[in-house]
Amino acid sequence: MNSLSRRTFLKLSAAAAGTVVLHQQFGLAQPATTSVVADDMRLAAQQVLESLGDARTNAQFAFNDQERFDWHWNFAHRRDGIALNQMTETQREAVLNLVAAGTSPAGFQKALDIMFLQAVLGNDPGRFYLALFGDPNDRAWGWRFEGHHLSVNVTVVDGRVSMTPLFLGAQPTTVARGERQGLQAMKYEEESARALMLSLGEAAIFNARALGNHLTGRDTQVQPLEPVGVPVNTFNADQRGYLETVLGEYLGVMPAPVATEYRGRLEQAGVDNITFGWAGAQVPLQAHYYRMQNASFLLEFDNSRNSATHIHSVWRDFEHDFGLSWV
Repeated sequence: MNSLSRRTFLKLSAAAAGTVVLHQQFGLAQPATTSVVADDMRLAAQQVLESLGDARTNAQFAFNDQERFDWHWNFAHRRDGIALNQMTETQREAVLNLVAAGTSPAGFQKALDIMFLQAVLGNDPGRFYLALFGDPNDRAWGWRFEGHHLSVNVTVVDGRVSMTPLFLGAQPTTVARGERQGLQAMKYEEESARALMLSLGEAAIFNARALGNHLTGRDTQVQPLEPVGVPVNTFNADQRGYLETVLGEYLGVMPAPVATEYRGRLEQAGVDNITFGWAGAQVPLQAHYYRMQNASFLLEFDNSRNSATHIHSVWRDFEHDFGLSWV
């Protein structure tokens, strides 16, 4: 099948976004709990499988298949599953509706923006793949939607939802021309963290050079990294505001009930126990890296490629990545 054109991609994106708006407007989906989110995703996943017909064999794996842990964000990585550019328009709409069911409206838009940037790079925005793990009607199942600079890994177990590892990236950081000139898919993840670093001064900088990538890579499970920088218990009100903006950009990708659970674990481990550390240049368009963590989570953000116009970032949950603590 031909590559997914920019026009077709925008049309499908608008159609899926419209479905989310209608569901909210008319009360067709009101995710007040993670079990409601899980049920919305179950119904959307069933529609995907029905739309795929015989092609479902290319998209569906056993829940315990090791493919579930073979996640990546690289353009050239060989992915299993089925790509948008291998689907009919109906199938693509069903897949995007599943992504919409498993993210917040803001998170869905961020995913679409990251996908759109592939067209800006001259890549095919249809090279985003869906893989389903298990049967959506079973107690434990999951799905992954990923491509260049995006990897959403969802696991559902008894109505509970894990959405990590969550990888978000962007290139370019700002669209310079064209129909979406000025688009910044990850504006506040970078700018609010820089404002926090500048307000903290040298105490926040643990390395004069950027690290060149996030340290946890593609590991299935991760452990806390060395605490670096400054603990939140020393922050003033403005600094806490910058921190909350960054945390909100990542948690805000998730449906509200899922974000609430992640936030609850973060708070149980202690917001005051979060440390924030920065490496590299203090000014835009020069290589830099930062991380935040406490005993619950780790956020790594790297912008060191292509004159610091190429973001990689990942949110990890030390206990609940891939729902491993529940299965």
